[in-house]
Amino acid sequence: MIFAWSVFTHLRDVQISDCLSKVVKVMKESSKFFSSYFPPRGEEQNYGKLYKTNNFVYPLSFFAEQAKWHGLNVDEIEAPLNNENQRMLLWQKNLLS
Repeated sequence: MIFAWSVFTHLRDVQISDCLSKVVKVMKESSKFFSSYFPPRGEEQNYGKLYKTNNFVYPLSFFAEQAKWHGLNVDEIEAPLNNENQRMLLWQKNLLS
């Protein structure tokens, strides 16, 4: 298992992509990678923008695009993790690609 708690919440989109390109290299077929993120509140036009002080928000669709690009599957784990609406993602290798 690999955990990136509150890492993607502080990275720009190109930094997230770079991180995923490195993570996928060390993942095995059975590996699970968990990361947290802040979804936008309201319209997706807030994509990649700072939220509150120094956190970035991204829509789930951004992570789905990144997953496809890096040969991964990504699923959001249901419940918010805290009162700030932070969410958890589960990443796994796409065994069909």
